[in-house]
Amino acid sequence: MIKVVIFDIDGLLINSEPLWNKALIELIKKHGNINKYADTGHKFLGMKQEEELQYLLDNEILFGDLKSLADKRLDLVIEIMGKDLKMMPGAIELLEKLKKKNITMA
Repeated sequence: MIKVVIFDIDGLLINSEPLWNKALIELIKKHGNINKYADTGHKFLGMKQEEELQYLLDNEILFGDLKSLADKRLDLVIEIMGKDLKMMPGAIELLEKLKKKNITMA
């Protein structure tokens, strides 16, 4: 009998990747060169945020310091999530079923 279900939220319950990308574009518009970014293509899938931002800094697409830019991007993601966050298809139904069966979730 299942007693506990542990979720990897991103990609299962929500899809935050488009929201992080939207935040990155906003960050570059405010603190970088969006035209130069458009020329890079999207090489960042699977990269840690620090690696991604460092690449953009090294290639003069973003300007500033890594910590400050990471903080600003996180603020943008939180703001965007407040407006655009949607659950993945079937996620709410799954959570409701688990709750009805008193299965612990994390």
